[in-house]
Amino acid sequence: MGSIRSVLWIGAADGLLTTLASQSPKLDIAWERDVPEGVRLGHEGFDAIVLDTEAEAALDAVRTLTRQSATPVLVRLAEREAERGSTLQGAGAAGVIFRGGDNEARQLLAQIERLVVLQRSGPPALRPEIVGSGPAMTRTLGLIAVAARSRATVLLSGETGTGKEVMAKAIHRGSRRCKARFL
Repeated sequence: MGSIRSVLWIGAADGLLTTLASQSPKLDIAWERDVPEGVRLGHEGFDAIVLDTEAEAALDAVRTLTRQSATPVLVRLAEREAERGSTLQGAGAAGVIFRGGDNEARQLLAQIERLVVLQRSGPPALRPEIVGSGPAMTRTLGLIAVAARSRATVLLSGETGTGKEVMAKAIHRGSRRCKARFL
C-alpha cells in the first residue's frame, strides 16, 4: 500500500470504508455519498477515485470524471450488473470491482494500488488512432481494456481492413508488456 495516499470515495460504501481504514490506517479516504455532488468536487490530489453506485449512474459519472481529471476511476458494482463492466471501461473507467465476497477490502486496495502504479508509470493511451464513439465501439474499447489487463492470449478476427492490427496495438499499449516490442 506504499504508493496510495488518498482516495476519493463517491457513493454508497456499505460499511466498507471502516474496513479499508482499519486495513490501511495511513490511507486518507474522502467520502461523498451523493454521486452528483462527488462528481462536482475537485479531484486533484487524489490517487484514485472509487465510484460506488449502480451502473447507469456510474456511466454518466465516469464520463464526467474522466473528462475532468486524469485520476483513475474504479467502479464498484453489484455482481448482477457485471455485463455493464465493459461499457464502463469503454467510457473511461480504469477498472471494475464487484461488491461482496471474501477479502473485498483487500482486493479493492490491491486493485487501487495497481491502478495507481499504472497511472504513475504513464502507459501510453489506449486509443490514439482509434476513431468511433457508438455503442459498439464503447463495448469494443471496454473489451480492449479487459484484454490489456489480462495475461491471456487474444485472438482478433475479422474482414480485411476492419482494424484488427489497430486494436492489437491498443491492447499491447495498455498491457504490462507495453515496454516490450509489439510482435
